[in-house]
Amino acid sequence: MSLSADLAASTGTYFGTGGGIESGPFVSRIDVALLPNGGVAIDYEATSIDEGVLHREHSMLVAGPDGRDRLFVAHSESPFVTEMVETEPESGRFAQREPFGPYVMEIVIEVPEPGRMTYAWWWGADGNAPVEQSKADATRQQPKALTGVEKARDRAGSRAFRPGRPRRWFVDRRVDRGRWCRGSDRSLRRCNHLQDRSRRVGP
Repeated sequence: MSLSADLAASTGTYFGTGGGIESGPFVSRIDVALLPNGGVAIDYEATSIDEGVLHREHSMLVAGPDGRDRLFVAHSESPFVTEMVETEPESGRFAQREPFGPYVMEIVIEVPEPGRMTYAWWWGADGNAPVEQSKADATRQQPKALTGVEKARDRAGSRAFRPGRPRRWFVDRRVDRGRWCRGSDRSLRRCNHLQDRSRRVGP
C-alpha cells in the first residue's frame, strides 16, 4: 500500500517527541486530514520549551501517475512551496524534483505500525549528500470515551440548546430585580416565582 493511501486510512492528530542536530529535543504535533482526491493534508509543528515553535509546515501528500507519491511542502523556513517526489514507490522517501538554494533536502515519512508515524527532515549543504537532521515519532490520539455522567450531561445540554426552542429572560417585579428565570415558554409557566405581573426584559 502506498504511503498516501496508508495515511488516508489513519487520519487524526498525532502527538509525540523528537530531536534534531540543531533544534535539540522537541514536542511534535502532526494533524493528518483527508483531501477530496484521496490524498492527505499534513500539518506538522515542532515546539521546544526553551525556543517555542521551531518549525511549522503544511503539506499535501497525493498519489502520482507513475505510482510514486508526490509531496508539496510549505514550511516556515522558506517562502516557496517545495515539490518532492518519492524516490521509489512505497518507500516514503521524498527528494526535491528540482533542488534550489544552498541545501539539498529530503523528507522521510514512515508508518512503522498502525496509529504511529515518523517524520524526518534530511538536508545537506554545499553539495553534500543529505543526512538526517531532525525526526519526530508520533502516535495517533484516540477519542476519549465519555463517562456515564458526561454522557448524561451531554444529552441534557443537547436538549436545553436544541434549535427551535426559544429562550427568554424574565424578571418578577415583585421580587429582587436581580432574580432571573431562563427557559422555554412551558418551563416559564412552571417557574414558581413568576406571576401575571412578570414582564420580558431585553431582546
